[in-house]
Amino acid sequence: MICNVTEAGAIWEVPLGQNAQGLTSLKFERGRSSPAYTVILVCTDMFSRLYENNYDSLKPIPKAATWPPQDLADIASFLATTPREMPRVGFDVNFTKKFRWLGKKEEKPVLTFGNGRHRFRYLEYAGAKCFPLEVHTRSASLLHEWCGA
Repeated sequence: MICNVTEAGAIWEVPLGQNAQGLTSLKFERGRSSPAYTVILVCTDMFSRLYENNYDSLKPIPKAATWPPQDLADIASFLATTPREMPRVGFDVNFTKKFRWLGKKEEKPVLTFGNGRHRFRYLEYAGAKCFPLEVHTRSASLLHEWCGA
């Protein structure tokens, strides 16, 4: 997978595909200036699978293809106006014993959004192959292993 996201002057530009309602790209910026957070690029398809199979308490937002047309138009208009804050997530992996007698452990990813669930779903719908997001530095390498671009 080729990730064509570019970064210039702390603005990340994400190219979009066919469903983008006339947009060719969207621009994002960091929401946190703290050194405790970093930006990583994630593969949209892999991130989507992670999000949909998440063990967090929040039910995933439905795919944007199921949204009413006016909702799609509204978020496209909102995102197109200026660089918007990129999605921010927390990530960890919990381990549970699957078969006690074998000592086998099962990995259960826990992905939590600080913001950006709707932005992510729109990027997915609009055909972004990858996109930037902010994650705490202690989780960045782990999240990159699971779905990094």
